[in-house]
Amino acid sequence: MHHKTSHVQTLKDYVTRQRLTLGNLRSRLRVRAGLTRLDESHWRRLLCFVHIPKCGGTSFNDVLWSVYGRNFLSYTYHAASPACDPGDITRDQAKNVLAISGHLPYGFHRQFGPQDENVFADREVHYVSIVRDPVNRLLSLARHVRSFPSHRLHEATKNMTYAQFFAYVVTNGNTGIIGNNQSRLLTDQHPEHAVEYARTRYLAVATVESAPGMISALAEKLCWPEIRLGHKNRSPKSLASDEDRALAKQLCAQYCQHDTALYDYVKSQPGGSIVSDAL
Repeated sequence: MHHKTSHVQTLKDYVTRQRLTLGNLRSRLRVRAGLTRLDESHWRRLLCFVHIPKCGGTSFNDVLWSVYGRNFLSYTYHAASPACDPGDITRDQAKNVLAISGHLPYGFHRQFGPQDENVFADREVHYVSIVRDPVNRLLSLARHVRSFPSHRLHEATKNMTYAQFFAYVVTNGNTGIIGNNQSRLLTDQHPEHAVEYARTRYLAVATVESAPGMISALAEKLCWPEIRLGHKNRSPKSLASDEDRALAKQLCAQYCQHDTALYDYVKSQPGGSIVSDAL
């Protein structure tokens, strides 16, 4: 499959922000630690999950962890945190990685290993992702930022109403966290091509509502065990009023046109998901 990334530093910068070190990865990837039910076909593949924030990704990470165990690396899922600089991963270590996830753009697997050395060059790479209705995602994001101290905007927004939060984001130039964020990650900064990428470059893309169906389809294609999708990382409930939802809808009309087109397209597909016949 064709993969392209124009932001070589994205993954390294992300890992640096997480204050990760190399040692833990070396101890975890010294030998193959996958479950015995994983046959050789699994070791030929690399499954890459583009985890879009507030789109049900933590629950899907649960699935990947249950299937691949210590051979799953995630930059958003604590149990599978690789604790490493991805640029230091050797080709030998890369052989023991079966799945990777993170808030990282399409093509991120090329950023592993020394510069100009694609440590996954001999692997069959497949990308998957989950998308969400932009209005619901924006409201969820507002709840998350105001509720979790770890977010960089929390301190400034923790006591704000929805309306105040949205005004702050726009006024202070933080529209990047809402502006076509889903389609940017899905395409590595080419949001206008999000639908095309979902159709032609992904093994599977589902709406958050249809994620269980996508997981069942992947389980059949990839010989996974039967798995139930839970729902993790819910933001504390804070019901949005009709006025709040109307304001979020206005913002999405202005800043999330490509995300809306992407979500509507995926939702319109049979079962609310796209599952490629690539395998």
